[in-house]
Amino acid sequence: MTSTTLPTKGTKTARIIENLGQRLRGGEWQAEVALPPVTALSQEYQVSPRTVALAIKSLEREGLVTVLPRQGVFAAMEKGATPGSGKVNLIIGVYGRTPSWKGDYVSSLVNSILDAAHNMDASVVILPRIASGEALNREWCERQGLKGLIVLGSDALLEVKELKEEGFPVITANMPVGATAMNYVSFDHADDMRSMTARFAAAGHRRIAVLAYETDTAGLYESFKTDFIRALCDADIHYNLNPYWRLLERQPDGAVRDVKETVGDLLALPEPPTAIFLRRLLVAPVLKQLEYHELSVPGDVSVICAACDDEESALTSGFVLPFPKLGKRLVEGLHEIIRNPFHSVQELIPTHFVDKGTLLPPSKGKTHENRPYTPDKPDP
Repeated sequence: MTSTTLPTKGTKTARIIENLGQRLRGGEWQAEVALPPVTALSQEYQVSPRTVALAIKSLEREGLVTVLPRQGVFAAMEKGATPGSGKVNLIIGVYGRTPSWKGDYVSSLVNSILDAAHNMDASVVILPRIASGEALNREWCERQGLKGLIVLGSDALLEVKELKEEGFPVITANMPVGATAMNYVSFDHADDMRSMTARFAAAGHRRIAVLAYETDTAGLYESFKTDFIRALCDADIHYNLNPYWRLLERQPDGAVRDVKETVGDLLALPEPPTAIFLRRLLVAPVLKQLEYHELSVPGDVSVICAACDDEESALTSGFVLPFPKLGKRLVEGLHEIIRNPFHSVQELIPTHFVDKGTLLPPSKGKTHENRPYTPDKPDP
């Protein structure tokens, strides 16, 4: 870090007061913007942190700075104001998977971010993945005119870590697996898995299938599977999970492949599942396949969906994702980090369960058979 040349007269504290005061009056930091931490200023001025702290106290008495405990030192703000309390003028980038997959929850999350930013008078730039050969770093972000970045998923996890190390304000919309030092706002995927398993177990189900599709969030479903196994053990349910846990392939247009074959395979097992836990995009095609096999929901098979946009759109019982809260906290959290790059935002927002009557005790005596294709009954 380069050092700052101080005036030659007066004590060290007086000289820092004079120099730092000139910088504040000259507009180096806009109102309510965080100054570098005391340790960084002490290195810049080549003095002890105590000397800088004494200078800041004097500047606070002059009304040039505002000191907020556990938050930092800010350029003068109006009396009673706090960082992030008013309108802001900033440009936020949203980077990662673009909301091009129809029906994907990313679309809902991006819309909630746009709404929250609009309410704060903040501009938002939707950024696709950067071109091959370019690096996602502070220089690239500043070249786009960004003040901060919201990253969707964890496909750019290494770059996000580097951005944070470079001091660029960044926050992720999904908690990166194994990277709890990052700034993030998300909902607790694993808690949904544990809650779902407990609900099925309490109803008496002993063969539960889980159908999911590929995601960009690294390690997400490996973590789900671990939590699912633990929840099964807690419920004293033991069976070979491998045939019942299916991760399906997702196509570029958003469709999920092999749903028909997967449902047929599950129903052909010696002990077919009496309960199914689904990702949202699989609900409609799986319900159609169950109907084709002449199985009713919930009479023959209980179904819970992992992610619903809202209670009204839910086709089955399931967990409604808190998109409005997620978007609001992401924008607010990034704003706080822009004000003070050393601010930490780590928050899990709970989902809530909606009961659509698709969870019942397993039926008795009904044999689930893999229905073969017949010309007189069209294959959905």
